[in-house]
Amino acid sequence: MTNRPEALLLRDAQDLHAQGRSREAERLYRAALDLNPRNAAASHMLGILLFQNGDLARAVRQMRVTVRLSPDFPDAHYNLGVALKSIGKEA
Repeated sequence: MTNRPEALLLRDAQDLHAQGRSREAERLYRAALDLNPRNAAASHMLGILLFQNGDLARAVRQMRVTVRLSPDFPDAHYNLGVALKSIGKEA
């Protein structure tokens, strides 16, 4: 991992996310995206966090952003499909 500010925020957000500290993790994922809106990893992890917290509509929107940012990111496509299925839609 590099020492770019958004990369450090992403690392810290992932640590908080793993600890179950969702609010704090979400804040840091968003801060990373504020610094670099094209950070597909931060976008993807934010979508996963939203999905895990039951915020399905926002999770789907965020996962769609990730797919647009990084169309060759297979996990993003998979997780978008899972999220869409959970709200009764098809990918």
